[in-house]
Amino acid sequence: AEAETIKNITCTEASMFELPYKGKCFDLIWSEGAIYIMGFQEGLKQWKPLLKDKGYLAVSDAVWLKNNPPDEIRQFWSENYPGMTTIEQNIAWIHEAGYALQGHFTLPHQDWFTHYYEPLEQNMEQWDMSIPGSSELISMEQQEISMKRTWGSWYSYEFFIMKSC
Repeated sequence: AEAETIKNITCTEASMFELPYKGKCFDLIWSEGAIYIMGFQEGLKQWKPLLKDKGYLAVSDAVWLKNNPPDEIRQFWSENYPGMTTIEQNIAWIHEAGYALQGHFTLPHQDWFTHYYEPLEQNMEQWDMSIPGSSELISMEQQEISMKRTWGSWYSYEFFIMKSC
């Protein structure tokens, strides 16, 4: 793990499964779009011991916005994020893990396009197709974009802010 300190902020490159920290050493842990790697519930559990008393955890996670999604989108997400659940389930896990929920909000549908998919689509045209796996990666990204266009009202990212109790 490499660490770089910039004006009281230390950036560390390390596996989230093997963080090089012990004890209550953080005022804040911020994770956007990455807690799914561990799973929402496991991430809450693993990161809590690293937070100082009354420290904050801010995370975003893909969630179902409606119950009983159509087969096509349910299948897509079961292959890409099988642990995806509802806002209500994540809130229950937040409380079970010993956090006090400070607030949460759903990322707007259009933000997926304005700030992620549209720039991604523009950059796809410049990808070096000679790199092995490029066409498969582009195909996967195009499928994800298509799914969001078609089924976007069924899911989104939810941003959660919680305090360690």
